[in-house]
Amino acid sequence: MFRAPSTGQDATPPITVPITFLGNGAVLRREAAPTSHFRLLDVAVGGTATLSRLTIENGDVTEAGGGVLVQPGGTLRGTSVTVRGNTAGGDGGGIDDQGTVRLTDSRVRDNTAQAFGGGLAVEPGGTADLTGTTVDGNTAGSFAGGGVYNDGGSVTISRSTVAKNEVTAGDGGGLWNDAQMTVNDSTVEDNLARDHGGGVTNAGGGKATFNRSTIRNNRAGLQAGGVYNVNPGSVLVLNRSLITKNRSANAPGGVFNGAGSTVVNKHSVIQGNTPTNCSPSSVPGCVG
Repeated sequence: MFRAPSTGQDATPPITVPITFLGNGAVLRREAAPTSHFRLLDVAVGGTATLSRLTIENGDVTEAGGGVLVQPGGTLRGTSVTVRGNTAGGDGGGIDDQGTVRLTDSRVRDNTAQAFGGGLAVEPGGTADLTGTTVDGNTAGSFAGGGVYNDGGSVTISRSTVAKNEVTAGDGGGLWNDAQMTVNDSTVEDNLARDHGGGVTNAGGGKATFNRSTIRNNRAGLQAGGVYNVNPGSVLVLNRSLITKNRSANAPGGVFNGAGSTVVNKHSVIQGNTPTNCSPSSVPGCVG
C-alpha cells in the first residue's frame, strides 16, 4: 500500500529497464484517503513492465494515466492483471498508453477519466492489444470513449468483452476510434453514450473493423445506440457481425453512417434496433 508519491505523480520511480512483477494475487494500491495524487506504475522510454496475477488499484492523478502511464518507448505486458478503481484528471482512467500495451486474460474495470478513455486511452503513436480481456464499468467524463479511446494509435481487441462503460458528455460509450481499430470475436454490450454511439463511435477518418463480433444492448442519448460512423474518410467494416437490440432517442438506433463516411457490410446482420436499424442514414444490407 502506497501513501505518498516517490516523485511527481508516481508511486515509484519511472521504469526504464525490463522488470517483471510476479504478483501471485498481490495488490498495488494507493491508500484510500491520502491527500497526494499519484499513479501506481509509470513505464518510461526503454522500460518494459511484465506483470502477472497482479491488481493495480485506486491510483489518482490530476493528469493522464490514473493507474498506469506508458510513455512513448515504454511497454506494458500484463497477464491475469486487474486495473480497477483508478482516476485520472486527464485521459486514461485505468491506463494511458503512449507506447505499447498488451493485456491477456485481464480486466480493466471501474476506472474514471475526467477527459477521454475511462478504462484505456491510446494516444497518437500508441499500440494496444487486448486478448481475452474484459473492459467494464469505466467512465469518461468528457467527449469520448467510456471503455477504450483510440486517438491516432492502433488497437486490436480479440476474444474480449467491452461492457457497461459510459461516456457522460459525448460519444462512444464502449469504444471510440479515429485511427486503426480491429475487433475480433468480441462483444460490445450494455454501454451508454449521452450523445452518439452507445456501443461504438468511429470518426475523424478512422477505420474500425469488426470481425465475427456482436454489438448489442447499447444506448445513446441522441443517435446510434449501436455504431456512429461519421466524418469524411471514416470507414466501418462489419464482417459477419451482429448489431442488435441497441437503442437511441433519435433514429437510427442501430448504425448511423454520415456524409462522406463508408460502411462495408460483409454478411453482417443489423436488426431489432430502436427506433430504426439504420434509417434515415444509408447502410448497405440494412433495412429499416
